[in-house]
Parts: sequence; structure tokens; C-alpha cells
Amino acid sequence: MSDALLVLIGTNLAAAVAVALVLVLRIPARRLFGPRIAYRLWLLVPLAAAGMLLPSRVTTVTVRPAAGPVIAAQAAPAQGTAPAIIAATPFDPWPLVLGLWIAGVAAALAWTVWRQVQFGRDAAAGLAGPAAVGVLRPRVVTPSDFGHRYSARSSSWCWRTRRRTSRARTPGSTPW
Repeated sequence: MSDALLVLIGTNLAAAVAVALVLVLRIPARRLFGPRIAYRLWLLVPLAAAGMLLPSRVTTVTVRPAAGPVIAAQAAPAQGTAPAIIAATPFDPWPLVLGLWIAGVAAALAWTVWRQVQFGRDAAAGLAGPAAVGVLRPRVVTPSDFGHRYSARSSSWCWRTRRRTSRARTPGSTPW
């Protein structure tokens, strides 16, 4: 693996741990110190990522190489077996980390696709909404009982809000 990829993975893991730490600490911090301090806890995330980019402390250790391959059993091996040689190569965890990351991406993608298919079924059955959906073909999805479920005031507020955000062309608004 390239050094740049290792730095990227380390930075991403440090930021993820910092996000988890902030999510755990923000409610107790808000109760003890107020919302301003709790909000500033989010500064830990970029600081943790930047901390991974700092140079590490280097310690030089001199090790004398072995005279030859290390044989596990000095006695004569049993008939039909070869002597076991202990491998001198260390365990490389990065293929395992990469495999776990790919598995996580695949699981997140599968969950997203499953939820989208489920929403599509609910929308076709008239159970989903109200929601603005679609990037290429934007539309508003409403449940089949929209007129009965919501009052006239709530219904008009919903449509006014959709029109206002679509005119504003804000990021996240539907471009109709």
C-alpha cells in the first residue's frame, strides 16, 4: 500500500474516532458547561485528523540478524515431514483493514438500496410522504389520504413551503 493511502486511512480513522467521542460527550458537556462548549467539542474532529499528519517520533533500534533460518525443531523430523521454519515476516494488518472497509461500504450501499426500494413501494402504494423526491425528475410524494390526514392549513403550508424553497434554489431544494 502506498504511504499516501496509509496516511489517508489513518487520518480518516482518527476523525471517525473523534466523531464518536464527540457524539458521546456532547450531551454531558452541554449539561455541565452549556451549549457553547458542547458545540466547540466538534473542533476535536479536525484537530484529530490534523494530528495524524504530524511527524511521528522516531526511535532507532539495532537488531542483529540471525545467522540463518531459525528451525523450530532441532531433532530429526519424523519420516515424511519437513522441518518447520518460523517465518520472519510480520503480520500486515492493512489488507484486513481494507477488507473491513470494503465490507462496510458494501453493507451501507445494500442498506441504502434496500431502503430506497422500500420507499418506492410505499410511494406507489400511497403510504409515503409528504416528501420532495427526485433529482432528475423532481416531484412531491404524498400519501393517498393526504387530504384527510392533514388539515387544510397544514396542507397549504406544505405546498407553500415547497414552492418557496424551489424558487429560492437553495441546495437541497427541488428545482421545479
